[in-house]
Amino acid sequence: MVWRIIFALSIFITTSSAFAGFDEGVTAYKAGDYATAMKEWLPLAKKGNPDAQRNLGIMYQYGEGAKIDLKKAVDWYTKAANQGESSSQATLGDMYLNGVGIKKDVAKALDLFRKSAKQGDANAEANLGDMYKSGVGVKNDRLRQLIGIARQLSKTMVVLR
Repeated sequence: MVWRIIFALSIFITTSSAFAGFDEGVTAYKAGDYATAMKEWLPLAKKGNPDAQRNLGIMYQYGEGAKIDLKKAVDWYTKAANQGESSSQATLGDMYLNGVGIKKDVAKALDLFRKSAKQGDANAEANLGDMYKSGVGVKNDRLRQLIGIARQLSKTMVVLR
């Protein structure tokens, strides 16, 4: 019985410490202290935290706390996207679609947008709608385009309320 309690406590402590620093990074980032945000999130990202990985991708993509480095941005977004982080999937899909920081790959972009849209990401749904409208990587499909736009608008309206 004592061993079970010790084991449960060790899992709680390990889990808590794995995410220690994330909120501090958010606070620092919002205050424009990108160096501190980077310092807080980097160890978490290296341990596999997909939210920290996404945030580092953003920082490298836009040069916040580091020089713009699209290769590193793609690497961090990819790690987060591979864990199912929908925002990273949508952003990485956009990078593949436009060949930003990575070789253009419309099929890969489509796959990432679909994965992200299944999780309800409005940007991915809008990008899918645009792809169906223009026929980029898919057959031109006006109905799917309109469905994508309707989903995005419904999410936007909820945010505006």
